[in-house]
Amino acid sequence: MKVGYLEAHGEWAASRSTLQFLIDKGNATDGNYDRYGWSALFDNNANDDAVKAARQDVTLTQNSSFDDLHTLACLYAAQGKTNEARDLVVKTMRTFNMEVPNDSLWFVLAIMYEKFGIDDAAIEAYEKARKPEGHTAATRVC
Repeated sequence: MKVGYLEAHGEWAASRSTLQFLIDKGNATDGNYDRYGWSALFDNNANDDAVKAARQDVTLTQNSSFDDLHTLACLYAAQGKTNEARDLVVKTMRTFNMEVPNDSLWFVLAIMYEKFGIDDAAIEAYEKARKPEGHTAATRVC
């Protein structure tokens, strides 16, 4: 509940601190690891700790969760690790039998295009990534 409250109030670092407490105590679930990584994107803090949490989440779910793979791909892209992000987008598309990227994967591609300085492609990709309706916290926004 505390994490949800902090996220709803834009307190991303405090949210991650609370999640880190669960991680340190050995009480974190796969969802806690995902939430830690995903929330780092909201305050431009896609650091190695966020990637480590996202990797742990993907390991725990055995590469079977689209959202978890998406979080890790977004973090890689935000860090400028475009090869890793691209490889994960391709892996995700294969895993989930996708012929073309969905709106969530267009979001990853948009971040990558930004990193390459290809602004027109980034804008086009962001337009393909639907903006959510209603309340948005650190839950899936794309």
